[in-house]
Amino acid sequence: KHYKIFCHYLEKEIIVRGTYELLYAIYLNENNILWDRPVLNYTRDDGSHHRYFNDFHLIESDEFIEIKGRYQDDDKLKMKFVMLSNPDKDIKLLFRSDLDKLLNIKLYSPEAKRLAQLHLYGDKPFS
Repeated sequence: KHYKIFCHYLEKEIIVRGTYELLYAIYLNENNILWDRPVLNYTRDDGSHHRYFNDFHLIESDEFIEIKGRYQDDDKLKMKFVMLSNPDKDIKLLFRSDLDKLLNIKLYSPEAKRLAQLHLYGDKPFS
């Protein structure tokens, strides 16, 4: 599912993919942490060039955050190439357990669902 949330740094609505990203964006906004969604370039081992659409770039700390609900083999391989191609970038992966601790809420709880619904533009996700 895709959701819209206001990004203060870009001063416009941004589309986030999934509830984990939505809840993280809400956390960033509520804590006045400026963020955007940049694109990084990377090269695979066959020499092909690709674009990586990063989940969050934290402006002040210059960290690149990737939210992972599932971390399958193709994701691991892509992230390997992204990191090798961008050694100057501080790229961090956050998993469900990391978000549970950071947000102090279980992501599949009724509280998380209510929090997400309160911050959505409209009551329903759009595609």
